[in-house]
Amino acid sequence: TNLRNTSAIHKQAIKYLDAPPTILDYAVEGRPVYYIQVEGKEDKAKDQVGIIQKLLHQLITEYKVSRKNISLLSCHRIENNALSQFIDTGKKIVGQRLTNSISDSTAITCTSAQRYRGLENQVVILYDFREHDFVEINYNGATRACVLLVMIIDREVIQSQKEFLDG
Repeated sequence: TNLRNTSAIHKQAIKYLDAPPTILDYAVEGRPVYYIQVEGKEDKAKDQVGIIQKLLHQLITEYKVSRKNISLLSCHRIENNALSQFIDTGKKIVGQRLTNSISDSTAITCTSAQRYRGLENQVVILYDFREHDFVEINYNGATRACVLLVMIIDREVIQSQKEFLDG
């Protein structure tokens, strides 16, 4: 039984398991998992950056979430993902530094879901999905979120994984 996530996050993470564990009746339901579809056909990386900019702005300025409580997890190595131009380069996104360092509380952690195994944060934004790695990344990435999980997903991945993204 996993007690670190809300039941909404837990339900998303276990959809691929052959024999899903029981969800405790007293688990906190929490916010629903948010799915944001990437519409762009030509430059999906640029579209994902725009979506992440809006999310970070909203989380930090409107909801007053501390940057140390937000993790951006890519399905790919940092040098191959949509935010690589911002990670440890000094270039900021909505006034915030992004770092691949897991222990730097002065910046938002932005790393691969694989590298983040065993860790957790209050807010996790998963992005850069591809069809062939959705199953593993869904579970590994989703279970890193304690309170809020946002999944930024391409239209093709949504169509191919629809049964696991619905309800």
